[in-house]
Amino acid sequence: PYLASPPAVIDVSLGRQLWVEDFLVASANATRRFHSGSYHPDNPRIKPAAPGLTAFPFSGGVWYDEAAQLFKLWYSCGGLEETGVTCLVTSRDGVSWDKPSLSPAANQPNLVAGANSSALCNVVWLDHATTDASARYKLVEMHATADFDKTYMGAYRLYGSADGTNFTLRSQPQGPAGDRSTAFHNPFRDKWVLSLKYTGGKMIPARKLWTDGAAGRSRAYWETDDLFDAPSWSGWEPPTTDAGSP
Repeated sequence: PYLASPPAVIDVSLGRQLWVEDFLVASANATRRFHSGSYHPDNPRIKPAAPGLTAFPFSGGVWYDEAAQLFKLWYSCGGLEETGVTCLVTSRDGVSWDKPSLSPAANQPNLVAGANSSALCNVVWLDHATTDASARYKLVEMHATADFDKTYMGAYRLYGSADGTNFTLRSQPQGPAGDRSTAFHNPFRDKWVLSLKYTGGKMIPARKLWTDGAAGRSRAYWETDDLFDAPSWSGWEPPTTDAGSP
């Protein structure tokens, strides 16, 4: 709806943008140039803590915390079957990263407290606008339900944290939604958005695969003013679905 009927003037000062969409620019005399990135010679900068563990982004997130004067990065640090196990590293310059001591685990001292090991994925968001100091950081976890192996459906769990190291559950599971569902804040509309993986087909239990249905593999979009007060829904009918790859 926003793209179909945008306001006459769009305020672009509401949030930082990595990419500027053409529809936001009324006119310009700049020359468009594309630059290729290059790998740091000492890659990988963050390595698994022990054999059998991982160190890769599975949603997660990276933010600069002005209060702490640190970059903070959350990543998946469990095994390949434990993608919801989350660790934190910090950096002064975004290049050299340190593992803070957050956990008594001998080989994973930087384990984030509160993240659930049965989670499918999660995303961490630094909420600059909140007045709740205990929820500056919001963790949106896609939790595997008991019948996940049969349905591939999970449910949202929403957490808050003052500093991104110790998260407290702030809402009951909401859903259902597919395994690769996340959330983000849209600063232009000042809305929290649940980005749901949606498959409109039926499950083939023997193969653990979805058949193509009316929607195929799609994204569903749900907006809410308060992330911790996001409505739940029953059944497997998310509110608004746009066709596309998850």
